[in-house]
Amino acid sequence: MVRRGKLKGKEISHFKCSYCRDKQFQGPSSTAFLEHLRKVHPSKCPELLPNVKKTPKDFFNKAKKMLPFNEDIFMGKLLKWIIRTDQSFSMVENEDFEDLLNYLKKDVTLNSRRTIMRRLEDLYLQKQSNLKEKLNRAKTISFFL
Repeated sequence: MVRRGKLKGKEISHFKCSYCRDKQFQGPSSTAFLEHLRKVHPSKCPELLPNVKKTPKDFFNKAKKMLPFNEDIFMGKLLKWIIRTDQSFSMVENEDFEDLLNYLKKDVTLNSRRTIMRRLEDLYLQKQSNLKEKLNRAKTISFFL
């Protein structure tokens, strides 16, 4: 059960554990509540369990099996990283970042921040178009708030 309230202009959420009945949590985030579910009720909430972390050995084994370098795949992965980590577009012009990539692959070419912005905009428009097509083909749509 989640109940919302306000405290000094900040939204406070109240959580009650359905399994314990007496455990209650409150705060601006659900971190403590989720941690409780992970530790006390792991079998009831397996989707909340953290993924197993990869060891450095796994990383190097994966690196050995990698496909040859592909500029389009690299650009897609770079754009995904920029979006998911909320990086500035100018990150691609940072000399330390460029040095890191050159260490991994000598002939990698980085585009300017303006090119990155254009590519992200193209990617956004493409994803938007795909979503519109999926929604137009859908027979029913349900929204839960």
